[in-house]
Amino acid sequence: MSARTIDETPAPSGVRDVTTRASASTIRRALVAAGLFAIAAVHLAALPDTLAEMPYLGWAHLALIVASLVLAELVVTRSDRDLVTASAALSAGVLAGFVVDRTTGMPGARDDIGNWTEPLAMVSLLIGAAVKLARHTRVARPGLTADS
Repeated sequence: MSARTIDETPAPSGVRDVTTRASASTIRRALVAAGLFAIAAVHLAALPDTLAEMPYLGWAHLALIVASLVLAELVVTRSDRDLVTASAALSAGVLAGFVVDRTTGMPGARDDIGNWTEPLAMVSLLIGAAVKLARHTRVARPGLTADS
């Protein structure tokens, strides 16, 4: 007779699927929240200069910071796909704003046209893309197959 530990006891049918989905959802939500915090941090770093140079863009940055932080808190505390979708939409807006700023420029702010390699802007671009992609990807977990 061999001794079995709790970890070796087989789970009832269907329990592993529910646990796996819950864990994947938790991982996705954590990644989205981290991305939203990073978007807020990047725009917070740029806020003083933006407010001084172009007040309307500074206020837009401030609104983005608040929206990012509120969404991050909601994504962490509630398991709701619509919140992840809203986070992806906010990130898409950040990406669109970046492209407009670098191609045609914002009204009254044309200094960044063609400035695609500014480090803080690149960080914002990558984070925004990562949050957007998190909405449309599945989280892979070691040891799980497509059938598990």
